[in-house]
Amino acid sequence: MSRVIPKISIHPSLWIFALLSFLSGQFSSFFLLFFYICLHEIGHVLAAWLLGWKIEKVALLPFGGQMQARGILDREILEESVVTLSGPFVNVLIIVILSVFFHDWSGFHESIRMNLQLLVFNMLPIWPLDGGRLVYLFAASFLPFKKANLWVCRISLFGIALLFLMILQQSFQLQWLLLLGYTLFCCLDHLKNLPVIEQQFFLERWKSDQGRGKMIPEIVQQELTVKDLVKKLKKGKRQTFILTWNGNIRKMNDTEIARIYFRLPPSSYR
Repeated sequence: MSRVIPKISIHPSLWIFALLSFLSGQFSSFFLLFFYICLHEIGHVLAAWLLGWKIEKVALLPFGGQMQARGILDREILEESVVTLSGPFVNVLIIVILSVFFHDWSGFHESIRMNLQLLVFNMLPIWPLDGGRLVYLFAASFLPFKKANLWVCRISLFGIALLFLMILQQSFQLQWLLLLGYTLFCCLDHLKNLPVIEQQFFLERWKSDQGRGKMIPEIVQQELTVKDLVKKLKKGKRQTFILTWNGNIRKMNDTEIARIYFRLPPSSYR
């Protein structure tokens, strides 16, 4: 790892929640929630660290956190799933420990409620929540990289709109609107930056270990270009494309295609 302890920052939205808690006389509850948020994120960081991820930064948010790590766009799906699920697993573990050993504690019910809220909210199929990342990883198991990202953003936007309508039906709660607003911003920002993220994925594939994982053969049409083939690359999977040219069969693996792709003029990348 580049550093044993990653840089830790507090997102502005968490300060807003702290202010709202102070104004409503629930500052002690906020500190308790902040403690559980930290434990949730420690679960992610610990799993990533054990798997050898290069963690650069952790930003704490009202619902958990965002971990920035280098070179994870082409990580294996199972590996990233473990890191994604480790945060919610911590909340489940806390609920079990509280139920077994601390059921007589005065803050028992509030702590159970907080961890359940963190668990349920984080498992919503909305990017960049843990549930949204799991939807993305599921889509990435059978779709090319860009298509998987587009699908999770579409599902996220639908989920955000649905939750917004549900909130309007209930009593007005500013904190939920702030959370949805943040997820909406993240989703739209992800869509905006997707072309750049896709290029980073291609670069990671080019530099990846060709011996990692089993090669998956795929027969493709003769007229497909390198630019077409590179867009068929899937996250965390080694691929071999079989092409037929003038009666001859040629095989090209994914790293070879990525290498040729980056030798093309930059104007032809998109």
